[in-house]
Amino acid sequence: MFKLALNPTYSWPVSVEVPTDGGKYEEATFQAVFKRGTVTDYQELHKRMDSGEINFMDEARSVLVGWDEVVGEGGQPVEFSEVSREQLLQIPRFAEAIFWAYVRSATGAKVKN
Repeated sequence: MFKLALNPTYSWPVSVEVPTDGGKYEEATFQAVFKRGTVTDYQELHKRMDSGEINFMDEARSVLVGWDEVVGEGGQPVEFSEVSREQLLQIPRFAEAIFWAYVRSATGAKVKN
């Protein structure tokens, strides 16, 4: 059975390789809460991708509406807000990782970033 009334958001894992000392990367993961799009939204996104008009920051900002498993320095959960979202998006590689996780979740496609 399929329930036609879908939730307007859904949770999806995001993994990011964060540069660390010694020329290595450490994988950071969290659960993003994405705004559910429509077929029209996905078609518009693909048009922007095909034309090269993708701005990872703007795209991530428009679809990331919450999260889980994001903690601060002391290990305490960081509550999602516009300010905390901007802090996360300013960390190199995070906007791209969020964008590609969203694309994978929306299309089921495996993408190279």
